[in-house]
Amino acid sequence: MSTKAEPPSSLDPEGIYTDKVHWNRSVAVLYEAAVRRREGIIAAEGPLVCRTGHHTGRSPNDTFIVRDAVKAAGARPESHATSHQPPAASH
Repeated sequence: MSTKAEPPSSLDPEGIYTDKVHWNRSVAVLYEAAVRRREGIIAAEGPLVCRTGHHTGRSPNDTFIVRDAVKAAGARPESHATSHQPPAASH
């Protein structure tokens, strides 16, 4: 009996519709693909370096601090974060 799980044949259940899915590629194959597509370069000591553009990631102003009984007992908020509730999910 094999303990290795087979990848699903499709990402359709996740809402990703494509026939170009590559499962469990090695680091070397991923490096080669990124360099070939000009998505990154290999730096002097070997790391893959990719520029993601000017506006990526989350803003520090979008940080939320969750307060619960454990945190309230002694946690201090981060200096850059504001304490507020995240917007309620709309249904």
